[in-house]
Amino acid sequence: MDDRLDHLEQVRQRRRFATLGLLGFVAIVAGAALLVRSLTTPAGTTVAPAPGRAMSAIDAQAALSGARQYLRDGEPGKAEAILQEVIASAPTDQDAHILMGEALLGLERPRDSYEQYIRALAIGPEHAELHFAAAAVANTAGLPDRAEEHYWKAQSLDPTNPKHPLYLAQIQRKLGRNDEAKASLLRATLLEPGLAIAWGVLADLALEENKVSLARQHIAKARAIEPANTRWRLIEARVLRRDNDPQSAVRLLRSLPDEELLADPNLLAEAAACYAMLSRPDDAAGLFMMASSRRPEDADLAYDAALWLDRAGRPGDAQVFAVAAANRGHQKARELLDNLRRAPR
Repeated sequence: MDDRLDHLEQVRQRRRFATLGLLGFVAIVAGAALLVRSLTTPAGTTVAPAPGRAMSAIDAQAALSGARQYLRDGEPGKAEAILQEVIASAPTDQDAHILMGEALLGLERPRDSYEQYIRALAIGPEHAELHFAAAAVANTAGLPDRAEEHYWKAQSLDPTNPKHPLYLAQIQRKLGRNDEAKASLLRATLLEPGLAIAWGVLADLALEENKVSLARQHIAKARAIEPANTRWRLIEARVLRRDNDPQSAVRLLRSLPDEELLADPNLLAEAAACYAMLSRPDDAAGLFMMASSRRPEDADLAYDAALWLDRAGRPGDAQVFAVAAANRGHQKARELLDNLRRAPR
């Protein structure tokens, strides 16, 4: 039983961190791609032909326009082919390197994409948005230290824009520098007090440090700014549970429509944790059973339903869901099923 409960806690934590990756500030790679494309404009680009590979400025502009269209149409491979020609003829054309970076990102080659942004920055001019985009790509490429450098540079070039310290905080947190992340988040809130995501992540950081009262203050601000945001409701529920008020936390979560609660594994896991504190495992099992019935293909939901049913003293029902989880390919379901069958009645 202890091993199974340990698993429940591990699942809850894993899902929690997955959510915070989302909180962890909405993925920006696609946004970065759109951003850098907007940095390249058809007019006003100076093309410097390379010896032996001459391409007229008019031809280069037509080629860049064609590459942009392919990128808009979701065909990065065709854009790459065009941009190779432009770069071969005009290696110092910044727009060509920026667009090539986007094309390579679309081809799932983030390291190569990042190199193109580095070349574009070296060519110049440097500006905050290009560093911001380079940071996003560096992060995607698994280079968080380089991403941090670019976010710092973007912030220095555009010090009144709150998005730079906001995303800088993401990287600092990823690197384990939570004090620096908090400072960046607070800077973002000074620049934009209505930035709910900054308050929400500050609340989560406070929870990590067991500063429940501070977390409550931060999440109250996020909730006041975006009362309909489910992510802030989830963090508020965690704050309430950590403050030994699981009943209020459950009430907060159960006030959501069933379709919303049952569709979100993070909300389910939190509600179950609250029910566990209230010694109501049967209610937790009921949630996972309903969720599993709505998504019968989801092996994790069936497995979690089996775990909670076992904890609620319903081994027969637990076996039904353990079998379902095993049939759907859950790696631990067979072991759970064997344990349930061996357990004394």
